[in-house]
Amino acid sequence: MRRLICAILAIVLLLGVTSQPVFAAVKAGSKCVLKGDKKISGTKTYTCIKSGGKLIWNKGITTKSAYSIPTEEISFANVLKNYKDVSYWAWKKGSEKVEKAIPSDVKVTILKGPNTEELKHDPMVAINL
Repeated sequence: MRRLICAILAIVLLLGVTSQPVFAAVKAGSKCVLKGDKKISGTKTYTCIKSGGKLIWNKGITTKSAYSIPTEEISFANVLKNYKDVSYWAWKKGSEKVEKAIPSDVKVTILKGPNTEELKHDPMVAINL
């Protein structure tokens, strides 16, 4: 009986320890451990400072986005220099071709037979997708 209780207690403690988050989100004013430590959360960089004998995270400094929209198109001449922008330009060129390929003057004819039930919504909404 004593072994069973010890085993259950060990399992509960093990699950309790492993289920807690390892890295909690940094919030301004919350407790930190090491003075001068820096953490990035979203678009802000927080620094651990000493305030009144306690170590807390400061209000944070807003940082700019790590990725910007590329301005120079990819060609075989500059692909090695701009290899990170290949996926953006592939998407951009593909979406431009899709927009050009969709005709704007499509005429839709909806045929109704003798057993056709009336639609309760506008079919043009689905057709214009």
